[in-house]
Amino acid sequence: RKGTAKAAAAPVVHDFTGQASLGQCPKCKGNLYVGGDHYVCERTQAAEKRCAFKVGRTILGRAIEPEQLAKLSKDGRTDLLEGFTSRSGRPFKAHLVLKGKTKVEFEFPDSR
Repeated sequence: RKGTAKAAAAPVVHDFTGQASLGQCPKCKGNLYVGGDHYVCERTQAAEKRCAFKVGRTILGRAIEPEQLAKLSKDGRTDLLEGFTSRSGRPFKAHLVLKGKTKVEFEFPDSR
């Protein structure tokens, strides 16, 4: 519609008080914490130069444990994780890997 402006969505505010850091953000080196349904960088709360790094606490039906997030942020990949469910309903296993500093992708084991 002409003349209608969308209001910017207000950022979600998370309180990390009392939480232990789960690792270091691969993008900005801030600390990672639980923030709602995601693991998020503490700098998502910054007034300026916000970091947008986040990883879902559940991906394709599988809960991602804090220990696996720590491995992902430190080593760039998780252990081989079972229990993912594809969009077609088929179960599969894969590693989560960092591509670049912010994109999380699946890496599938050799099926040979």
